[in-house]
Amino acid sequence: MDTRSTQHPSVKRLLFLSGLALAWFWFMIAALTGLIYLFTCPASAGKIQIRLFLYALGGGGLLLGVALNRRLAVRRTEPGLIPIGSIGMSLFALDMCFALRTVSGLFSRADFGSLSSLLSTGAGWRLSADILFFTVSAGLFALPLQAFIRNQKHIRTGRCFLPDNFRRALIFAGAALALIATLSRLGLPVWWHCIVLAVLNLMVAYGIYRVIPEFFFRFLCFVLSRIIYRVTVDGLSRLPEKGPAVLVCNHITFVDWLIIAGACPRPVRFVMDQAFLDIPFTGRLFRDGKVIPISPGRKSPRLLKAAFERIALELASGNIVCIFPEGEITRTGRINPFKPGIERIISTTPVPVIPMALNGLWGSFFSRKYGRAMSRPFRRFRSRITLTIGSPVAPETVTAAGLHAAVAALFTGR
Repeated sequence: MDTRSTQHPSVKRLLFLSGLALAWFWFMIAALTGLIYLFTCPASAGKIQIRLFLYALGGGGLLLGVALNRRLAVRRTEPGLIPIGSIGMSLFALDMCFALRTVSGLFSRADFGSLSSLLSTGAGWRLSADILFFTVSAGLFALPLQAFIRNQKHIRTGRCFLPDNFRRALIFAGAALALIATLSRLGLPVWWHCIVLAVLNLMVAYGIYRVIPEFFFRFLCFVLSRIIYRVTVDGLSRLPEKGPAVLVCNHITFVDWLIIAGACPRPVRFVMDQAFLDIPFTGRLFRDGKVIPISPGRKSPRLLKAAFERIALELASGNIVCIFPEGEITRTGRINPFKPGIERIISTTPVPVIPMALNGLWGSFFSRKYGRAMSRPFRRFRSRITLTIGSPVAPETVTAAGLHAAVAALFTGR
């Protein structure tokens, strides 16, 4: 069977746009390579030393970006780092402009033109730092993007798109070198090239996050969850690296989704009350994150039916869906009985169910321990919390009561 014919149009669009974003990485790297070459021309023994040093610095920055990605990510790679990388590339390209402007002026001196003379100036160190951190940012941008594309392709299509990505990379790299050559022929100083690259990168980054807002949603979840709390994840290996699954978790605060999204290395589709999507700012954020709105059947039978249909579609597409089966945030700190909706979901789409428990959030600013949530001064900033993940439950054994017991066994009561 030809898998291409079964792809949903939105899946094709996601893969195509993500592939273009990855090709843009090669555009920026090729542009930096051409910029360094142009900066160190006409060649001399000293300038060749500088050229090789800056090239080595750029290569080391890419490796450092890969290592930093694996350090910051909970497991493997984190798509939330993609916006950080793109912003970093623009900022350091812009700062490189000022460093190059100063160093280019120094090159006119007779005693200047070697690596030692470059590193004897503050502008030389600034230029070196800009190139290093530019490529670190590029590594933070490219590695999680590549992993995201590979994961989406494997889950949804089973195809290898390596030739497509390779062709795009060659085309974009050639376009970057052509741009640098054109700007040089127009007589623009080298440092002006950096301004052009910074502006282009900002425009492309803005376009990426407009058409693929999921990256920005992941970015906010990743950053905010680590700013507000110190999160420990226990049992992360129990989350599937590929394929559909349903996550069920206790519901303690209004930011439970934020912590789970920041901890899970794969995108998660959360099921939330429609009221949250009606709030102006957060509503837009949740829609960008592909949150599934739901409402009790007595309020809106049509919305409830649409929610279950959307859940089935997401699971059939190989995604992870997270629900809070209690149906509301706890008012006592204990886990409320689970509603039977989880049984309906699994009967329609039999997939593994993974129980999880959030510990350490009861009594925080976003909980209801002291009455209405978020009504008192911010509490327990940077407190330690734990997301404990249990063993997957086979779909044929799923019951609301059984999952309640599984989550309760992971919950410490805090």
